[in-house]
Amino acid sequence: MAREWAQKDPAAAAKLVMRLPEGEDGDFALGYVTVLWAGKDPAAASEWALTLPGEARDKALGDLAKYWSQSDAVAFKKWLEGQLFRMRKRKNC
Repeated sequence: MAREWAQKDPAAAAKLVMRLPEGEDGDFALGYVTVLWAGKDPAAASEWALTLPGEARDKALGDLAKYWSQSDAVAFKKWLEGQLFRMRKRKNC
């Protein structure tokens, strides 16, 4: 049931996952939702991942990068270049 929900509404599933306690189960759920969301809309999944705190952000971005770079390397590279541009722009402001 949770799997179907995550596939139908990954944004809602992501909110639920962030309420889970830290640990192995929470990490697994975070990775699962991230990859499912990346399969549907990697750009939206990446924007969500960027809003997460600390280790959750690092984990979600790592899972997203692994999935997206394998499924659509060109789009992933374009997104990554955009992130680097944003970082440089913020640094120079």
